[in-house]
Amino acid sequence: MTAHVISTYPTARTKPTCRGGSDAFVVAASALRRRRIRGWFPALAYPFYSLERPAMPIKPPLRPNSQLSANRVRILDPKLFVPEESEVQKRLAASLLIRRNRESESPLESLNFHDRQRAASHAKAWVQRKQQTARIDRINDMQARKRISELASGGAQLAGPTTETQIDEMMSAIHVAAPWLSEVTTFILRHLRDRLRSGQSGLVLPPIILVGSPGVSKSWLARELARLGGVPVRQIDVGGGTAGFRISGTEKGWGTACPGVPVETILATGTANPFLIVDEIDKSGRMFGASGNSSTLSTSLLQVLERGTAAAFECPCYRVSFDLSYVSWILTANTLETISEPLLDRARVFHIPDLTLDDILYHFNRMTANHSDPELVDLVRKAVLVRWKTKGKLGLRRLNRMIELLQADRDVLLLN
Repeated sequence: MTAHVISTYPTARTKPTCRGGSDAFVVAASALRRRRIRGWFPALAYPFYSLERPAMPIKPPLRPNSQLSANRVRILDPKLFVPEESEVQKRLAASLLIRRNRESESPLESLNFHDRQRAASHAKAWVQRKQQTARIDRINDMQARKRISELASGGAQLAGPTTETQIDEMMSAIHVAAPWLSEVTTFILRHLRDRLRSGQSGLVLPPIILVGSPGVSKSWLARELARLGGVPVRQIDVGGGTAGFRISGTEKGWGTACPGVPVETILATGTANPFLIVDEIDKSGRMFGASGNSSTLSTSLLQVLERGTAAAFECPCYRVSFDLSYVSWILTANTLETISEPLLDRARVFHIPDLTLDDILYHFNRMTANHSDPELVDLVRKAVLVRWKTKGKLGLRRLNRMIELLQADRDVLLLN
């Protein structure tokens, strides 16, 4: 490639000429402007640079928070933080106003239209370069891009109890409501106490698989823990199909690219430790996409149940690494026979026993203790005993429906 050389020194009265014609002159002038070459041909370089692309000497001091509070943790790289264009423009305008006041004999209260446009164009260019450097310019969802920038700067909230008294009160309430879950509640109580004594806070649990018959409060336990701890909760039901992509998300090669439920929940709530319930994990299957790729729920869960890989989970939709190690996973199943061994190795398994007649009556008496019609309560209790004798077992879903019928007619109670 042959470089064009300027043959005539440019002056105010002579038009500079160069080998290659006027187009070559424009190319040479543009190169001088971009490289900021001020030693060569100052009469050519300075006017192009100072008039068309004026330099802003003061960069806006906008940085992510270097220190987070006790109840916040980093789940995104701080380099992903990109300030708002309006804030950058405000800082640049303030810097330019200071410089104009130094150059002017009389003080100025505001910038003229040209300077305001200048600050706006520089702010837009600065934000675009920052987004390209952080590689978040590929995210088409502007709301998601904004949330990612905010979480990269200030971190995500770590919700949950902060003292042992709060932990004891929370677990005592669950034990009173469901004493047959004592094995699980005792494990959670000890885990949260150990976590708090080691200097960590927040309602964060290791992966748990609850195995038992339908209607023994498996999903209720997870929802009640999240409610008492003030933690957001999402439920993924896989009994009717597959949900592999709901865990990991889909990338742009698919018809509808979207993030997974963990990333979606974190961006929506700003909480680093949501509760995710996967119901009927033993009935999960495989899904095939248009490109022939497949995803199973088990393979999608493997990368998020392991703390090491979850801490550097890359969202296929946004192409951004999230720290999902604070997410609590509670999986429910009716049997362990169809659950893969790698998945069982990554979770703590608890077998929930079937409810006894004492458990059924305990729950019934607790739920109807404040009812105003003892005769109607006694009628429902007899219906519960009849069903227990005829069926041999009774789940909480059926029992709760019978309790709800206390305000209904007696004929309806006898039929149910």
